[in-house]
Amino acid sequence: MTNKDMGLQAMQQRNMELASRMAQMSFENARKIIELQVNLARELFEDGLANAKDTTALTDPAAAMEARTRMAQKTAERMMGATREIASMTAEAQAEIGKIVGQQLSGGTDITEAMQQAFKGAGFNPADAMAVAQNAFDAARGMYEQIAKVSMGALSGAAAPRKTGK
Repeated sequence: MTNKDMGLQAMQQRNMELASRMAQMSFENARKIIELQVNLARELFEDGLANAKDTTALTDPAAAMEARTRMAQKTAERMMGATREIASMTAEAQAEIGKIVGQQLSGGTDITEAMQQAFKGAGFNPADAMAVAQNAFDAARGMYEQIAKVSMGALSGAAAPRKTGK
């Protein structure tokens, strides 16, 4: 096996490991979010049953309405808390994925070296090909950074409590 084949093979192995790590992180975060949602749904169901029992025992319509209002407020607060927790989990996952991708992008010298070795025997100027490849890497890095900024802005906007103006 030649050096260029070994270099490309090592690069492909690192990319596969990266993809596997990112997939594992994605599954783990999905599991955490689903677990949070299931627990919240169970707790809200139990609270709803208890509230329904308490409300049916009330004879005064005003007291029943007050009990329903308290239950609705408590439910809304718990839902907002869960939303904030999910946004926090998502931001943490995004930061971790950003680190991984950033490391992969900054490790572009490995890719550059592998491509230079592959171009050596191809009969064309590797400097031109490397310039094109470097421009593509720079554009990809810039696009990733832009996506990360937009995503973080969207997440911070989603996590902020909304004011209704009433």
